[in-house]
Amino acid sequence: MPKHDYENIQEAKVDVASYILGYYSQIRPHSFNNYLSPVKKERQFFNKALLGGCLKIVERYRQPVAVLKQSAVWLHSRW
Repeated sequence: MPKHDYENIQEAKVDVASYILGYYSQIRPHSFNNYLSPVKKERQFFNKALLGGCLKIVERYRQPVAVLKQSAVWLHSRW
């Protein structure tokens, strides 16, 4: 926030809105977010969600691959 007087109420509103939307809501660490800024917390959340989604996909397809390998071993042992 600037440390000078404002010419009119509109200038003050613009600076207050810039402060709230720019620094306070985006950059300032918040205790609710374990002292991370909202931007960093959001990035952390989406990275975990993306990684979790990838792991679920891997887990989903790992079992069929293992079953196919076992079937191949079983078939190979029959030859």
